[in-house]
Amino acid sequence: MPVKYLLIVTLILILDIVLGTIRLDLLSMPLGFTSQVVVRDVNSASQMALSGDQKILFVAGDKEIYAIPLTRHSIYPDDIIGKSILKLAYRLDGASGVAYNNDTDVLYFSQKDGIYVIDDVTQQLLKEYPSLPLTYRPLLNKLPENNKHTMKYIKYRGGRIYFVNNSPCDACMISSPHGRLISMNQTGGDVIYHASGIRNNFGFDWHGDTNDLWFTDNSKDSTNPALPNELNVISTIVQPQDSHFGFPFCYGKGTQDDVFIKNDTCKSFIPSKYDLPARCDAKGTSFYRYKSGEEASVPPQYVDNKNVILVAEHGTTDPASSGFCISVIDTNNPESYEVLIDGWLVKSKSGSADAYWGQPVDVLMVGDGSFLISDSYANAVYRIAYNSTVEPFVASNPVLAVLLPLFSAAVVFLMGVVVFGAIVWERKYYHKL
Repeated sequence: MPVKYLLIVTLILILDIVLGTIRLDLLSMPLGFTSQVVVRDVNSASQMALSGDQKILFVAGDKEIYAIPLTRHSIYPDDIIGKSILKLAYRLDGASGVAYNNDTDVLYFSQKDGIYVIDDVTQQLLKEYPSLPLTYRPLLNKLPENNKHTMKYIKYRGGRIYFVNNSPCDACMISSPHGRLISMNQTGGDVIYHASGIRNNFGFDWHGDTNDLWFTDNSKDSTNPALPNELNVISTIVQPQDSHFGFPFCYGKGTQDDVFIKNDTCKSFIPSKYDLPARCDAKGTSFYRYKSGEEASVPPQYVDNKNVILVAEHGTTDPASSGFCISVIDTNNPESYEVLIDGWLVKSKSGSADAYWGQPVDVLMVGDGSFLISDSYANAVYRIAYNSTVEPFVASNPVLAVLLPLFSAAVVFLMGVVVFGAIVWERKYYHKL
């Protein structure tokens, strides 16, 4: 093989290592928490779902729907890893959400225009040679055009599929079904509007005792100072169906919009239960739950506490963005907000953001008390577990975190120079040998 081809292959391998760097050593977590990579190379990983036996992880990407069979690590049995990556569907348009119905073995997923279905999904995957991609059919694919907030978080519960059809704008007057939390039955009928006045949601979950539905919403961007993002609740007891949560008139706990003003008041709308950091881009949410009666390793403060909710704060490329973390809130005390895990964003000594290596999107609980995090930037899924015997976890030096990408870029540049030199040398001398 000519020298240039060997060098080009080497350069490609180095690029794959450099650009695919996952820096779990930079994550800061409380005492006892550990992290591991479950699977890599899941492009634009967003919402996740587990099969009923928790042996298959489903993940939505922007263009694909993935299935990852899970197993225990052969050397580190406490770790769960993906055995392979199967593409159930590809060439999709803005896929973002997945939900699994264990009763009927159906996988639901969302695209820009609606909700789709894969029937008998695990049965097809259990075949010795599954025929991939799998066939899917539309359940609801006639939603009005939306080119702004196209992601749709979806969940299956009690025979119904729930999702939010977000607003099509940063700030504008909207009409139904935009800005609504919607559910429908398994055939796409019996549509119910549960909430309106929602701008940009990608995360919701139900409280284990009250069945109240908690959901995130991101406020408009075109303001200075920035408006807070929101954690809202739809109470099954005190709120009427299709309650209005303010958009585009009001945000947070009662901040009135400077353009869209209605009766000079926000009292007619449901305020947020908790104001999240401005421009944190709040996304996936999950109450901290685990299966009782099984071996589960759970932090003492979360044992038998069904009020703890985790929020994935994705962060944005906006210089004023916050986020890049997993936060935790006790819904009995919404002022209890704290950051549980951070380190995806690396800051300089001056406090300005220098670089980020990942962006969390969704949080999914596993029955043993651990939870999964999808990362759309690093194209990966991580598992966070608790072990009371683990030593304190301290993140790596942030200065090194900034220098490493620069060093990697320098290596790639030098390899490019070597490849270029090899090509020149081959043209001049190789044919003479």
